[in-house]
Amino acid sequence: MLRELLVTSLLALTDVHGGPIDIAILAESIGDEVVVKLSARPVERKTPFPPLAIYRALSYDDVMAIGNANQIA
Repeated sequence: MLRELLVTSLLALTDVHGGPIDIAILAESIGDEVVVKLSARPVERKTPFPPLAIYRALSYDDVMAIGNANQIA
């Protein structure tokens, strides 16, 4: 489930930010849980990929829906 949630989170980050971004991923073990934090910041560089609109943009609500459905906070 972590894999699905992580991929959805990364897709949502790229959809929310319209241009090139740097993404940071931080993971830490806290007791018997793993906490994964993602962050993104816009950067001033040209993207090598053309914009694609082959699906609707994902958002934080989509990430939360997957987490809630699988009882992941």
